[in-house]
Amino acid sequence: MASIVEFYSQNLALEVNKGVIQKLRNGGTPSKAPIGYRNIRATAPDGREYRTVEVDETKAAMIRWAFHTYAAGDTTLSQITKSLNILGLRSTTTSGNESPGMTVSRVQRMLRHPYYKGVIVWRGVEYPGNHDRLVEPAVWTRVQACLTANRVGQGARMRHPHHLSGVLKCGHCGASMVASHSRSHTGKVYAYFICNGRNNKTTDCIMKAAPITVVEDLVDKLYAEITLAPAEAERTRARLRHEAAPPDTEDPAQDQSARRAELERQQHLLLDAYYHDAIRSTSSNASNNDYTENSARQRDKHFRAAEKARAGSRLSSPRERTPTPTTSRPTPTKSTPCTAPSSNTSIFTEMSTGPSTSRPPFRPRPCPPNCLQIALMC
Repeated sequence: MASIVEFYSQNLALEVNKGVIQKLRNGGTPSKAPIGYRNIRATAPDGREYRTVEVDETKAAMIRWAFHTYAAGDTTLSQITKSLNILGLRSTTTSGNESPGMTVSRVQRMLRHPYYKGVIVWRGVEYPGNHDRLVEPAVWTRVQACLTANRVGQGARMRHPHHLSGVLKCGHCGASMVASHSRSHTGKVYAYFICNGRNNKTTDCIMKAAPITVVEDLVDKLYAEITLAPAEAERTRARLRHEAAPPDTEDPAQDQSARRAELERQQHLLLDAYYHDAIRSTSSNASNNDYTENSARQRDKHFRAAEKARAGSRLSSPRERTPTPTTSRPTPTKSTPCTAPSSNTSIFTEMSTGPSTSRPPFRPRPCPPNCLQIALMC
């Protein structure tokens, strides 16, 4: 009973999955639509009820504004989140209740969602949806580039690339030092390293901005002071040379020993297979085949001689011949091979009318393994 229930459960899961895939191929939404859309039930012209998705125009206008504003590159996620909360954008939970407000992480997931450009992602596979998209694919792609460039810990390094960005740490609060460019009223650009904790107001750091040229000179002086002891330098140099050196060629004697060991192992395997009758010798097979063919050839020769003798006796005395009772030929059993020569002799004796003085007596050879088939053929 348990196996039947398990089979029913697996079959039901398979059918449900097939239905979901078919709906995705038709452009439908198999799950709850994201914020800005509503899942509804509609009626087809033929009276059939089906489930579809429609646009929530009130929330869709706010989401379009968020995409286009962030794509411009002048607004942060925190500012967009505050603006959406002021506008009254709220997400709906699975129970149907509205959330207390939008958070930065939720807004980021909303801007990352490909559903707004008309694509449905299901188990890592993209399907074109037939729902109304809220933003154009070009705008959505530009938003993704801005989100990637403004990632925490990497945004400043991507906007102002420098080999020390994200490597330096603030000496006061321990936060990362990031590169920043400032422009004067005359249009001149000044490059600085600033404390990320003070810039984001996450710490009470008082570290001022430092020019990048000054920081680079300090790093160069620090590297010049870092030296290795002679013994440590020699060990490091030897290790690097060993790692960079090409691998040595194998010893020929060692290679021959390994080859010999492999051949001995294969020889033992072949002997074991031969002892377990998995391999038959060629000479024994050839001798068995020759013996079987010779035996069959001799039996055919005696059979033809017996037929000729019987036909001659019928022609010599047609009136005095008495009809011989028909006797059924003995049928050997399946499990008992004919090992005695008397069975073969009796068969040829019944076929002839009497002993012939012109030919030698029949001396059968020992029966080969397939004597049962030859007897049946006779």
